[in-house]
Amino acid sequence: MTVTGSGTIRAFTLGIDPEGRDKRALEERIGLFWRAVGDVVLGEGWTLRSRRIVLPLVNARPRFSLQNLNALVAWLRDVAASSDVRWFDVPFTTFVDGAIEPHFDAALEVVQRYPMAFVNFVVAVGGRIERRGILHAARFIRSVSRLSRNGYDNFRVGATCNGVANTPFFPFSMHDGADGFSVALEQPALMQEVASACKGMDLAATRERLLEALVPSLREVERVALGVERLSGIGYLGTDVSLAPYPDEHGSVARVLETLGAQGYGSSGTLFLTAFLTDVLRAAVGRSGIRTVGFNGVMASLLEDPRIAEHSDLRTLGIDSLISFASVCGCGLDMVPIPGDTYEEEIASIILDVAAMSCALRKPLGVRLLPIPSRRENEFTDFAHDFISNCRIVGVKNRVFDPRSFSGQFEFLTTRV
Repeated sequence: MTVTGSGTIRAFTLGIDPEGRDKRALEERIGLFWRAVGDVVLGEGWTLRSRRIVLPLVNARPRFSLQNLNALVAWLRDVAASSDVRWFDVPFTTFVDGAIEPHFDAALEVVQRYPMAFVNFVVAVGGRIERRGILHAARFIRSVSRLSRNGYDNFRVGATCNGVANTPFFPFSMHDGADGFSVALEQPALMQEVASACKGMDLAATRERLLEALVPSLREVERVALGVERLSGIGYLGTDVSLAPYPDEHGSVARVLETLGAQGYGSSGTLFLTAFLTDVLRAAVGRSGIRTVGFNGVMASLLEDPRIAEHSDLRTLGIDSLISFASVCGCGLDMVPIPGDTYEEEIASIILDVAAMSCALRKPLGVRLLPIPSRRENEFTDFAHDFISNCRIVGVKNRVFDPRSFSGQFEFLTTRV
């Protein structure tokens, strides 16, 4: 089967640890890596949407300070620009001793000064939730929303719950270990074409057809990645095979679900079909034998999926349903625009719910919310960005909260991630 769009890779994400390194030698190593990506990936006719770099948790180091961080990020900006890297991720942990405010102040400066920078806060790890960190992350999201007229900058901010190291999808990424790279896929075009060809078949037959298309595609991606590894000398860590949306005619995850039988994304059966496709992805990984990292699931991303955005415009989707889909989807509650006057405690409550789900289900999840300044529920966003579709702003129903809920850590004793 010839599949339209099968040659598109979402991202190559390079993880580096600059701590104590000779920066000149590291710059040469990074340049060599991206030249290898160009020679192998682009040389074989693949489309690569973005090049990315991610750091380890920057405030987990003994030498962490605002001055050191500024010097590091300024260096990284220059290195990224010289290699045509579109974005880099600067991750923080909220599990710190003592005052946490200076860490968030440093992160805000990164977002303000560096338009290429993403910032990611780890708020749950190993079944433990840092509730104080969640409240500060919510406060941070509110502060970032005021940096632009349309609220765009929270596109670059995430809260990560029980995240997996070396995930290639931003903003929920953090590097760990020796220099290495991971690959992020998309795959809606592939799965849409197969699903369309399988209309009228039962799900068991459709599942097998999907696997027949996915397995060779995944092996081909790994072959390309191993070629980059050989040419660059930098280790290939794995591929995140997630079904990830992109706002063009071939990029909707929701349309795949509707082709499989959902009567409109968000209707009854959406959760089942999301779980079905997640199972297909995991079976494809097992059958292909490839190396994986990250989420490896179906990604429901409101502002990135034009079909989900259409259903949100019809007011058939709310935060409650999107959170419920996170129980079986890949990334959590992602790219959701909310009213600009949403309280920070309300934002924190939403993150707390996703963190609890992440701990209870033992799976990585993330939250990316975009408060839109001076906009209310049911008004529209007005972004002009290649990764974003505009849609109606989603209301937040939670108007009762207790600030004492956001004090200290809570550990799910029966859960280990």
